[in-house]
Parts: sequence; C-alpha cells; structure tokens
Amino acid sequence: MDGAIRTIRPLAPIAIDSSTLQTCVFGTDPRLRLRMKRSVIAAGVYVACLLAQWESVRLGLADGGDAARITVFCILGLAVFLFAIRSGLSTRLDDAALTMPQMVFALVSLAFAYHANPACRASFTLIIPLVLTFGAFILPARRCVELGWFAVAVFGTTIGYGAWTSPQLFPPLVEAYTFGYIAVVVPTLAFLAGQLSQLRIDQKAQRIALREAMERLTRMATHDALTGLPNRRHVDERMDELIGDGRQDAQPLCIAILDLDRFKRINDIFGHAAGDEVLRVFAAEASAILRPTDLLARWGGEEFLLVLPATSLEAAQAIIERMRTRMAASASRAADPESRVTFSAGLALVHDGQTLQQALQCADFALYEAKFRGRDRTGVSHPDRGSIAPRVAAPSRRSHVEHPSNVF
Repeated sequence: MDGAIRTIRPLAPIAIDSSTLQTCVFGTDPRLRLRMKRSVIAAGVYVACLLAQWESVRLGLADGGDAARITVFCILGLAVFLFAIRSGLSTRLDDAALTMPQMVFALVSLAFAYHANPACRASFTLIIPLVLTFGAFILPARRCVELGWFAVAVFGTTIGYGAWTSPQLFPPLVEAYTFGYIAVVVPTLAFLAGQLSQLRIDQKAQRIALREAMERLTRMATHDALTGLPNRRHVDERMDELIGDGRQDAQPLCIAILDLDRFKRINDIFGHAAGDEVLRVFAAEASAILRPTDLLARWGGEEFLLVLPATSLEAAQAIIERMRTRMAASASRAADPESRVTFSAGLALVHDGQTLQQALQCADFALYEAKFRGRDRTGVSHPDRGSIAPRVAAPSRRSHVEHPSNVF
C-alpha cells in the first residue's frame, strides 16, 4: 500500500512576465508607450479624486447621486481616451496623444466636482494648476493660454450657476471671491506654462539643428564634396570592419583602384569644370551598378577605390567591365575617340593575414601594369602565386602601348 502512494506535487504558480504585461498595456512603439504612460498617470489622478469623492459621501459632505454621476462620467471619458490612444485611432489626428481634449475633459470634470461638493469645493480649484502643468510638457504656448482662459470660463459658469440656484450652499460673496482668485491666478499659471512650453519647443528645435549640423559635419569629413562618395578618411575608419567583413564565413574580399585615363589632358583641353563633371558622371554611373554592400570611394584626384565584399576575382572583373561599358555608353563625347572617358583598374584579392594596405599595394601595382599595357583595361594581382606580377585583362578593342614613363 505504501509503495502505491505517490507524491502529489503542488501546482507551480503561473508566472506573469511583467514585460509581457507592459507590452500588452503600453504597446511596443516608443511614442505609443509614452502616450499611454501619460494617460495612465492621468487615470491614476482621476482614481484618487474619485476615491476622495466617495469618502466625502461617507462623511456626509456630498450627495451619493452626484458622486455616482461624476464616477460614471469620468470612467466613460477615461475609457474612450485610453481606447482611442491604445488602438491607434488617435494617430489619424494631429494630436495623437489627445492632449487638448483630455485637458478640457479634466477641467469639465473638476467643475462638475466643484458643484457636487459644496462643503469642500475649494480643494478642486487646487487641481487646476496640475492640469496646466501637463500642458507645459505637451501643448504649444498658445494652447496653454487658451486652456487657462477655458478654465476661467468653465469655473466662472459653474460658480455663477451655483450662486444663482443654491445661494445657501454657494454664498455669492464667497463665490465672487473664489472666481476673482481663479480669474487672476489661472491665466497667470497658463501664461507661465506657455513660456515653459515654448522653452521646451525651442530647446527641441536647437537639438534637432545641432544634430543636423553634426551630421553635415560628419558627412563633410567622411565624404567627397564633389562626387558625394565616401573619401579616404571614411575608408581608413572602416578599414578593420572591411577586412573583417571580407573574411566572415570564408567569403572573399576584392578591392580595386580605378584611375581615369588621361585625366590631366581633359583638364588641360576642356577646363577644370569639365574635369569635375567627368568625376561626377563617373561616380554616378559606377555607383549605379553596385550592390548595397559594395563601397566606392574617391581615393584622391582621379583615383577611386572599389571594395567588393563576398566577391571572387572573376565576379569583381565582371563588375568592373560593366562599369566600363556603362561609362562608355554615357560619355558625353563618345563620338570623339580622342576625348572618350575611360579608366584603368588594378584589382586584388585580400587574403587571410593580409592587411588592407598590403592589398592596396598589390592593386596599385596591378593598376600600373594596366596603364603600361595600354590603359582602358583591368590588371589583376595574384600574390598567392608567389609573385605580385598581375595578369592583365585586355578590352575587346585594340589599345596603344606606351612607354612606362608616360603610362598615366
């Protein structure tokens, strides 16, 4: 019998992940979470006020019927606002947080509570600054001032109605004094809230302008002003990253130095403006056929550096030839063979243990050989074959071979 007895393990309590609960309540979008958190804080204030309302009923200071009506009014209003914000319906409006409607609703609720609690009505006027404080962090300055005058109008109407219909509960003289206090203090608070709001808006604009200026300075420091391409400094900063990306998962990394042929002649004959235009055209046409992972940078003068991650030598040659074809088709002076814009390229594969600078030396030597063999072609360096002497890929058309002292 004893052997048949089994131990009954108690059921483990169901754990509720707080992060999951917060996601369900507040959502995942940062802006939505901020709106929901502000609305929940406001809802907490409503709950505290309603609890105080029912405590005043228990003490005989307020009518239970009025308290019930205020409770229903506040709960329904809060439910509408929370649903509109959490569901995303409010995003169709300019004010996605429904800030102004919520504050108007709060002031109307306070005026309602003021009339329903004649014994402790003055305490509700102290909550008006709290409502205006929310506006200082969200609303523009003009809206804060408008909200202050709306509060004066709502409470003035409530005070006048109470003094007219129930003078025994709302003595006219006392109500006049209270209204005078509200008419002076509340617009002043609204004005100050507006000033704080404008200061917040100005600081935000300054932060945006500063960030944009920093982005422009960073781009100016890392990009070429003429072509818009990354410059040598940008490549130097990314040197370790480029080498690392090329070696991931044994993926090859190819680099090439591209040099525009006879660029000095273009400047001498057609002027520097024409030379600048050639550089811009080349940068645009070459970039048009590259992948998002590829990098084309202006290396200096008429030289460009091409970095091709996860690309074999054969594929890199094909990419360079597509550049050559596209450049030939877009040349503005293609009809004149003497003024055609061509380029030579020195291509190298970055090997394990090889730095980018070492690979650049191989690519530079390959470029020299391509220039020596007649320009408008690609030289390919193979340092793994025991020599850095390149194999030169010649174009389909015949090229003129010149003396190495005049290859550039």
